Amino acid sequence: MLWEYVYKVLCKKFIIANIIITLIGVLITAWSFYTIDENLAVVGFTLLFLGIVEIFIVPPITAISMIKSGKQIHNGGSYETVVTFDKNIKMVEGNVSLIVEYSQIIKIYQLKYSYILMFGKKNAIILGKEGFSGINYDEFKKYIKERCNNLRN
Repeated sequence: MLWEYVYKVLCKKFIIANIIITLIGVLITAWSFYTIDENLAVVGFTLLFLGIVEIFIVPPITAISMIKSGKQIHNGGSYETVVTFDKNIKMVEGNVSLIVEYSQIIKIYQLKYSYILMFGKKNAIILGKEGFSGINYDEFKKYIKERCNNLRN
């Protein structure tokens, strides 16, 4: 779920920008072969190389950093996160807890394996679609959308 969040939410704009940089690098490189301009070829290859490297390096580094940060919070341990929905949203993971008001949820992403509740530009509650008890996934979607009154498209 974390990897899906990193690739499809957190780094999505970054990946799109680097795809564009890579395509520009391809165009410049192709044009440099047509005009036989070595300086232009260097620029094109540089953009092409940087775009590809950043697409494949930055998202995994981001995910690994998030995993390490979580382990630091728990002194190297790993705990299951329990999220409950009542008057507010409460997350408990080991000795760490967080309470989020429904009004703080600004965006909801429905991904293939998870449901992401964003309560800031880079703050999220990641819910596995299979992890619901007492309610099914479709009922939860309706429940959460009714309570989150500050959702943006």
